[in-house]
Amino acid sequence: MARKVDPEKREAILKSARELFKQCGVEQTTMASIAGKAGIATGTVYLYFDSKAKIIDALCDYYLLDNIKAVAPEYENTDIQQAISRGVHAALKHASENADLVRLIDQRRSIGGKTNRPQADRIVQKTLREGLAKYIEEGSMRPYNIVVMAELISGMLEWISKVCFVWSDVDPMRYEDTLAEMLRHALLKNYKG
Repeated sequence: MARKVDPEKREAILKSARELFKQCGVEQTTMASIAGKAGIATGTVYLYFDSKAKIIDALCDYYLLDNIKAVAPEYENTDIQQAISRGVHAALKHASENADLVRLIDQRRSIGGKTNRPQADRIVQKTLREGLAKYIEEGSMRPYNIVVMAELISGMLEWISKVCFVWSDVDPMRYEDTLAEMLRHALLKNYKG
């Protein structure tokens, strides 16, 4: 009989791993140390994640999906200028609050990992495309290729996060006003500034 998955144990494993990765680094953190911090047996960790890389992948997915939860409500704003400003603010604030995960994603990529993010990436891109499509359909936004525009916007936000938390220690909010203004100029049909 297959064991029933306990979401609380899974979350305890991820929380413990995240804390240990921040404190000790990925290389020094072992599955046994993650289990010890979570208060469970090492074998139990392996029931949920067969490797440390899978734990990293889950944390990367968490970051992406949590980011879209923070940003998506801003797409509901009927004023596209406010939606852009608030969306940029929410995305940069989320990155600031999760700088350790931004670094973890970058570290995983730098060692050749793709972070197993296809599902999370698809959800992020789909949500962004839907938000852009709404404004194009109502006529307030230029009719760009939505797929490309969603990739460009998320790429800019990812680059800012990398600059601030991987390459240096800079507050990402310094980019907020300029990025929002640039997006308003690029996206809005009748924007005068």
